Amino acid sequence: IAQPGILAKAAQALANDGHEPAPGLLERILNLIAPPVEASSAADCQERFFEGQCTWFVAGKRPDACQWIKPGMGNAYQWLGQAVANGGGMGVSVRSRPQRGDIVVWQAGCGGTTAVPADGPCTIGTSGYYEGCGHVAYVTWASEDGQTIMIEEANWSVDRSNQPMTVLSCMSFISSPETLPGIPLEGPLSAPPTPVFTPNPLIVPTPAPQKNGGPDFLQWLIDLFRR
Repeated sequence: IAQPGILAKAAQALANDGHEPAPGLLERILNLIAPPVEASSAADCQERFFEGQCTWFVAGKRPDACQWIKPGMGNAYQWLGQAVANGGGMGVSVRSRPQRGDIVVWQAGCGGTTAVPADGPCTIGTSGYYEGCGHVAYVTWASEDGQTIMIEEANWSVDRSNQPMTVLSCMSFISSPETLPGIPLEGPLSAPPTPVFTPNPLIVPTPAPQKNGGPDFLQWLIDLFRR
């Protein structure tokens, strides 16, 4: 169990790592048998994470994460496994091609995140801080070919918000439960098309049998102008 002094350090962890408070012994036991607990709001979900961490920020953007991440399993590098294990029933999936609204996950050592220390992922490294925790961010835009994204994030050493970023092979993406087939990968989500009223075509009655322009044809003309 992490000591208070270590947890205090974690609250000021090195940028580029996403750490969740270590669970107590009872919470660890419950995690083995209890499903994730749905958060009623973004703020409720964020309370599970250290304020200012990347995980805390993304939880505010995607509070559904608290429905598929078990308490104590919320370090950034663990989000992929939790999405696979618990998100399928909600339509959440892991993929390599991004869409707007996805969560992008960097595993430890990917794209500037710290490598896994000798004691394992998300443990105290040589810096004296938690290392190897991975990183998560929220995708605000994705190119049509899936090779470029823009993100919003927290706890990174430089501000990369809403700047084009090349997708790396070590990145993975967690879909949103609201993602539906046919939603474009580029730009804002398309609104449903506005229904267009199309009047019924003019129905012209079939002329009655004609008798050389006699009374039947005249009656047909009268009936036509009365409509």
